[in-house]
Amino acid sequence: MSTTSVLGETVVLTCLATAQPPPRYTWFRQQETEDQVVMNEMGSNLTFESVMASNRGAYFCNVSNELDNVTSPVALLAIEGM
Repeated sequence: MSTTSVLGETVVLTCLATAQPPPRYTWFRQQETEDQVVMNEMGSNLTFESVMASNRGAYFCNVSNELDNVTSPVALLAIEGM
């Protein structure tokens, strides 16, 4: 999956899972050396209210609960004109 946006727009990446007990979502930004945690909470969306050039990159989420742990495919965020 990839998303292209214009500077200043709102961008929402979504990672959906159905699980019992309810899952916890952790969003990561893929880095060359070590992936960086971007957001760690119960919500499934990673929202950029006003996307900036520095937000470009590859993101993925990890969904987990006491019973299982699943990682999403990578989503690429590109900024138009960059």
